[in-house]
Amino acid sequence: MPETATSSPINGNASLSVALHIGSDVIAHGLEAVLQQIADVRSVLRVDLRSLPGLIADDEIDVLVVSFDLWSDLEGIWDPTAHRTKILVTGSDLHTREIESFSSLPVDGFLALEYISAERLNDTLSRLVNGEVPLPSELAYRLLNEAYPVVTRRSRAHVELTAREKQTLALLVKGLSNKQIARGLGISTHGAKRLVTAILLKMGVPNRTAAAVQAIDSGLIPERSTGDI
Repeated sequence: MPETATSSPINGNASLSVALHIGSDVIAHGLEAVLQQIADVRSVLRVDLRSLPGLIADDEIDVLVVSFDLWSDLEGIWDPTAHRTKILVTGSDLHTREIESFSSLPVDGFLALEYISAERLNDTLSRLVNGEVPLPSELAYRLLNEAYPVVTRRSRAHVELTAREKQTLALLVKGLSNKQIARGLGISTHGAKRLVTAILLKMGVPNRTAAAVQAIDSGLIPERSTGDI
Protein backbone atom coordinates (compact mmCIF):
# COMPACT_ATOMS: atom_id res chain seq x y z
CA MET A 1 0.00 0.00 0.00
CA PRO A 2 1.37 3.44 -0.88
CA GLU A 3 2.55 5.56 2.01
CA THR A 4 0.82 8.69 0.78
CA ALA A 5 -2.94 8.93 0.53
CA THR A 6 -4.78 10.38 -2.45
CA SER A 7 -6.33 13.74 -1.64
CA SER A 8 -9.55 15.16 -3.07
CA PRO A 9 -11.96 18.08 -2.72
CA ILE A 10 -14.53 16.00 -0.85
CA ASN A 11 -13.92 17.97 2.31
CA GLY A 12 -11.16 19.75 4.11
CA ASN A 13 -10.25 16.69 6.15
CA ALA A 14 -10.95 12.99 6.45
CA SER A 15 -14.71 12.82 6.67
CA LEU A 16 -16.31 9.90 4.87
CA SER A 17 -17.49 6.68 6.41
CA VAL A 18 -17.77 4.01 3.71
CA ALA A 19 -19.48 0.64 4.06
CA LEU A 20 -19.03 -2.30 1.71
CA HIS A 21 -21.82 -4.75 0.98
CA ILE A 22 -19.94 -7.01 -1.43
CA GLY A 23 -20.49 -10.68 -2.13
CA SER A 24 -16.94 -11.54 -3.17
CA ASP A 25 -14.26 -11.50 -0.46
CA VAL A 26 -11.57 -10.85 -3.07
CA ILE A 27 -13.36 -7.80 -4.45
CA ALA A 28 -14.23 -6.54 -0.97
CA HIS A 29 -10.61 -6.77 0.19
CA GLY A 30 -9.44 -5.06 -2.99
CA LEU A 31 -11.89 -2.17 -2.59
CA GLU A 32 -10.99 -1.81 1.08
CA ALA A 33 -7.30 -1.54 0.21
CA VAL A 34 -7.98 1.13 -2.42
CA LEU A 35 -10.29 3.10 -0.11
CA GLN A 36 -7.61 3.16 2.58
CA GLN A 37 -5.41 5.11 0.17
CA ILE A 38 -7.93 7.97 -0.01
CA ALA A 39 -7.32 10.79 2.46
CA ASP A 40 -10.98 11.79 2.79
CA VAL A 41 -12.12 8.33 3.81
CA ARG A 42 -12.31 8.13 7.60
CA SER A 43 -13.40 4.52 7.96
CA VAL A 44 -14.20 1.45 5.89
CA LEU A 45 -16.32 -1.43 7.15
CA ARG A 46 -17.94 -4.49 5.68
CA VAL A 47 -21.63 -5.01 6.36
CA ASP A 48 -24.02 -7.90 5.85
CA LEU A 49 -27.75 -7.99 5.20
CA ARG A 50 -28.58 -8.20 8.91
CA SER A 51 -26.71 -5.03 9.84
CA LEU A 52 -27.72 -2.95 6.81
CA PRO A 53 -31.16 -1.71 8.02
CA GLY A 54 -29.78 -0.41 11.31
CA LEU A 55 -26.80 1.34 9.72
CA ILE A 56 -28.96 3.02 7.10
CA ALA A 57 -31.69 4.01 9.56
CA ASP A 58 -29.16 5.58 11.91
CA ASP A 59 -27.33 7.39 9.07
CA GLU A 60 -24.06 5.96 10.34
CA ILE A 61 -22.47 5.69 6.89
CA ASP A 62 -21.94 8.30 4.19
CA VAL A 63 -21.48 5.96 1.24
CA LEU A 64 -22.61 2.36 0.80
CA VAL A 65 -20.77 0.50 -1.95
CA VAL A 66 -22.89 -2.48 -2.97
CA SER A 67 -22.08 -5.11 -5.57
CA PHE A 68 -24.54 -5.51 -8.41
CA ASP A 69 -25.44 -9.04 -7.33
CA LEU A 70 -26.46 -7.81 -3.84
CA TRP A 71 -28.15 -4.60 -4.96
CA SER A 72 -31.62 -6.09 -4.52
CA ASP A 73 -30.91 -6.46 -0.78
CA LEU A 74 -31.72 -2.75 -0.45
CA GLU A 75 -35.30 -3.18 -1.58
CA GLY A 76 -37.74 -2.38 1.20
CA ILE A 77 -35.15 -1.00 3.64
CA TRP A 78 -34.34 2.25 1.89
CA ASP A 79 -36.29 5.51 1.98
CA PRO A 80 -34.50 8.20 -0.06
CA THR A 81 -36.49 10.93 1.67
CA ALA A 82 -35.31 9.81 5.10
CA HIS A 83 -31.75 8.59 4.58
CA ARG A 84 -28.68 10.56 3.54
CA THR A 85 -26.41 7.59 2.69
CA LYS A 86 -25.26 7.61 -0.94
CA ILE A 87 -25.55 4.30 -2.80
CA LEU A 88 -22.74 3.34 -5.19
CA VAL A 89 -23.40 0.16 -7.19
CA THR A 90 -20.30 -1.61 -8.47
CA GLY A 91 -19.59 -4.51 -10.79
CA SER A 92 -17.93 -5.63 -13.99
CA ASP A 93 -19.39 -5.05 -17.47
CA LEU A 94 -22.14 -2.86 -16.04
CA HIS A 95 -23.14 -1.68 -19.52
CA THR A 96 -24.27 -5.24 -20.34
CA ARG A 97 -26.45 -5.63 -17.23
CA GLU A 98 -30.23 -5.25 -17.23
CA ILE A 99 -30.12 -2.19 -14.99
CA GLU A 100 -33.56 -1.02 -16.17
CA SER A 101 -35.07 -4.04 -14.38
CA PHE A 102 -33.89 -2.57 -11.07
CA SER A 103 -35.48 0.86 -11.47
CA SER A 104 -37.18 0.60 -8.06
CA LEU A 105 -33.85 0.19 -6.26
CA PRO A 106 -31.90 3.13 -4.80
CA VAL A 107 -28.74 4.25 -6.58
CA ASP A 108 -26.68 7.45 -6.70
CA GLY A 109 -23.94 6.25 -9.04
CA PHE A 110 -22.16 3.31 -10.63
CA LEU A 111 -18.53 2.20 -10.40
CA ALA A 112 -16.95 -0.12 -12.99
CA LEU A 113 -14.51 -2.53 -11.37
CA GLU A 114 -12.53 -2.84 -14.61
CA TYR A 115 -11.03 0.62 -14.20
CA ILE A 116 -10.65 0.83 -10.44
CA SER A 117 -7.79 2.85 -8.98
CA ALA A 118 -7.35 5.09 -5.95
CA GLU A 119 -7.52 8.19 -8.13
CA ARG A 120 -10.64 7.10 -10.00
CA LEU A 121 -12.44 5.96 -6.85
CA ASN A 122 -11.44 9.19 -5.12
CA ASP A 123 -12.93 11.20 -7.99
CA THR A 124 -16.08 9.04 -7.96
CA LEU A 125 -16.64 9.60 -4.23
CA SER A 126 -16.02 13.32 -4.59
CA ARG A 127 -18.60 13.64 -7.36
CA LEU A 128 -21.04 11.39 -5.51
CA VAL A 129 -21.10 13.42 -2.30
CA ASN A 130 -21.29 16.66 -4.29
CA GLY A 131 -24.55 15.60 -5.90
CA GLU A 132 -23.28 14.28 -9.24
CA VAL A 133 -24.14 10.85 -10.65
CA PRO A 134 -20.91 9.08 -11.70
CA LEU A 135 -21.40 6.56 -14.50
CA PRO A 136 -19.05 4.42 -16.59
CA SER A 137 -19.11 6.03 -20.04
CA GLU A 138 -20.33 2.87 -21.83
CA LEU A 139 -23.26 2.57 -19.41
CA ALA A 140 -24.10 6.27 -19.78
CA TYR A 141 -24.01 5.94 -23.56
CA ARG A 142 -26.31 2.92 -23.54
CA LEU A 143 -28.83 4.42 -21.11
CA LEU A 144 -28.98 7.77 -22.89
CA ASN A 145 -29.13 6.16 -26.30
CA GLU A 146 -32.07 4.01 -25.24
CA ALA A 147 -33.85 6.80 -23.37
CA TYR A 148 -33.32 9.55 -25.96
CA PRO A 149 -32.79 7.89 -29.35
CA VAL A 150 -33.88 10.99 -31.28
CA VAL A 151 -31.29 13.11 -29.52
CA THR A 152 -28.36 10.72 -29.67
CA ARG A 153 -29.03 9.63 -33.25
CA ARG A 154 -29.88 13.07 -34.56
CA SER A 155 -28.30 14.48 -37.67
CA ARG A 156 -24.66 15.01 -36.95
CA ALA A 157 -23.90 18.71 -36.94
CA HIS A 158 -20.34 19.53 -37.87
CA VAL A 159 -18.35 20.75 -34.87
CA GLU A 160 -15.02 22.48 -35.40
CA LEU A 161 -12.64 21.71 -32.55
CA THR A 162 -9.03 22.70 -32.24
CA ALA A 163 -6.39 20.00 -31.87
CA ARG A 164 -6.13 20.82 -28.16
CA GLU A 165 -9.90 20.62 -27.73
CA LYS A 166 -9.94 17.23 -29.46
CA GLN A 167 -7.28 15.98 -27.05
CA THR A 168 -9.33 17.32 -24.15
CA LEU A 169 -12.53 15.71 -25.45
CA ALA A 170 -10.81 12.33 -25.78
CA LEU A 171 -9.78 12.52 -22.12
CA LEU A 172 -13.23 13.74 -21.09
CA VAL A 173 -14.84 10.72 -22.77
CA LYS A 174 -12.56 8.48 -20.72
CA GLY A 175 -14.13 10.01 -17.61
CA LEU A 176 -11.20 12.12 -16.45
CA SER A 177 -11.81 15.08 -14.16
CA ASN A 178 -10.52 18.56 -14.99
CA LYS A 179 -7.55 17.95 -12.71
CA GLN A 180 -6.72 14.69 -14.47
CA ILE A 181 -7.17 16.29 -17.90
CA ALA A 182 -4.79 19.05 -16.86
CA ARG A 183 -2.21 16.50 -15.79
CA GLY A 184 -2.60 14.57 -19.04
CA LEU A 185 -2.16 17.69 -21.17
CA GLY A 186 0.52 19.28 -19.01
CA ILE A 187 -1.53 22.41 -18.32
CA SER A 188 -3.18 24.05 -15.31
CA THR A 189 -6.53 22.91 -13.92
CA HIS A 190 -7.94 26.32 -14.83
CA GLY A 191 -6.76 25.82 -18.41
CA ALA A 192 -8.42 22.40 -18.55
CA LYS A 193 -11.67 23.85 -17.21
CA ARG A 194 -11.56 26.56 -19.87
CA LEU A 195 -11.07 23.95 -22.61
CA VAL A 196 -13.97 21.82 -21.33
CA THR A 197 -16.24 24.87 -21.20
CA ALA A 198 -15.31 25.77 -24.78
CA ILE A 199 -16.09 22.23 -25.93
CA LEU A 200 -19.52 22.25 -24.27
CA LEU A 201 -20.34 25.59 -25.91
CA LYS A 202 -19.22 24.46 -29.37
CA MET A 203 -21.11 21.17 -29.12
CA GLY A 204 -24.20 22.87 -27.72
CA VAL A 205 -24.55 20.43 -24.83
CA PRO A 206 -25.30 21.15 -21.15
CA ASN A 207 -22.80 18.85 -19.43
CA ARG A 208 -19.86 16.47 -19.73
CA THR A 209 -22.01 13.34 -20.02
CA ALA A 210 -23.93 14.75 -22.99
CA ALA A 211 -20.65 15.85 -24.59
CA ALA A 212 -19.19 12.35 -24.22
CA VAL A 213 -22.28 10.68 -25.65
CA GLN A 214 -22.44 13.08 -28.61
CA ALA A 215 -18.71 12.75 -29.24
CA ILE A 216 -18.98 8.97 -29.49
CA ASP A 217 -22.20 9.04 -31.53
CA SER A 218 -21.00 11.69 -33.99
CA GLY A 219 -17.61 10.13 -34.59
CA LEU A 220 -15.63 12.96 -33.00
CA ILE A 221 -14.09 10.19 -30.90
CA PRO A 222 -13.55 7.26 -33.33
CA GLU A 223 -13.73 4.41 -30.83
CA ARG A 224 -15.85 4.21 -27.74
CA SER A 225 -13.64 5.02 -24.79
CA THR A 226 -14.04 3.44 -21.40
CA GLY A 227 -14.07 4.92 -17.93
CA ASP A 228 -16.43 7.11 -15.94
CA ILE A 229 -18.36 10.16 -16.97
